Amino acid sequence: MTWNRRTVARASAPLVLALSSAAAMFPAHALAQNPPASTPYKIGPGDQLDINFRWTPEFNQSVTVQPDGHTVLMSAGDIQAAGLTIQQFHDEIAKHSTDKLLDPEFTVSVKDFEKPHIVVAGEVQTPGRYDLRTATTALGAVLQAGGTREGGDLAHIILFRNINSQVAEVHRLSFSKLDRNGKPPSDDMLLQPGDMILVTRDKLASIGRFVKAFNLGVYFNPIPSNGL
Repeated sequence: MTWNRRTVARASAPLVLALSSAAAMFPAHALAQNPPASTPYKIGPGDQLDINFRWTPEFNQSVTVQPDGHTVLMSAGDIQAAGLTIQQFHDEIAKHSTDKLLDPEFTVSVKDFEKPHIVVAGEVQTPGRYDLRTATTALGAVLQAGGTREGGDLAHIILFRNINSQVAEVHRLSFSKLDRNGKPPSDDMLLQPGDMILVTRDKLASIGRFVKAFNLGVYFNPIPSNGL
């Protein structure tokens, strides 16, 4: 069934961010990277979005962006949201809603956003998800997760870094020979939001340079929430 818009003066569909201050246009994980003031906020996994239709409120919906970056909407079905600006996501909804709606007028609001975090798992004392509040390296994250437990090996650390919502790049790190004077290892890496660290007992030869994001659950689920 196609819904027709009421006969009124056509109003533009404004871009709405349901946040009270101008600073909230760039949440913590955007500000941490010091983007220029003109950089629009991009949606990420875990963000909570409100979609409100002016004339067809039965299609109003609050959704959380899934780990793979997708959302499922009553009006538009499955849509990739992660990596899009609010305006781009709005345009995608409008394009995919034509089977049910004619010239829909609606707003997209950011209700809440995913805070920057990392994950440390495997053979550490306290595996889990940690808020990324300050500059932290891979070794620092392992140590703040309690260090390795019996069987864990600092020579076998894997860092997964998302390239996009489908693929993660694999970095193999080894901290088996730490400098006694406290000098950081040369291959240590400064972490980025979304990085996932796995400490293993042995070298995992089966992991290549790149892995599909949906396969990471084998190593990282379930993920407790901790603080960093």
